[in-house]
Amino acid sequence: MVIVKKTNEETSPEALLVSANRALKLKRYDAALEMFDQLYAKNKRDARIVMGRAVAQQNMGLSEVHHVDIVANWGAVGCVIVLAKYG
Repeated sequence: MVIVKKTNEETSPEALLVSANRALKLKRYDAALEMFDQLYAKNKRDARIVMGRAVAQQNMGLSEVHHVDIVANWGAVGCVIVLAKYG
């Protein structure tokens, strides 16, 4: 069970980012990806969003499908993210 303290800023991008990262920690990758996708639609240059989205995708087995999208943001993030296909 997750208990969330509601505030008047619960719909802010920072609050959504906190929730998405919490979902990752709880291994709720589908929920995390949904939240990261919402954030990504508004801000494609935030490294925290790009990386969280990549982690959620990889844990859902979507790394190969979205590899191009992540590499396209390489300049925005400032690092290379390599998602390897195993198996």
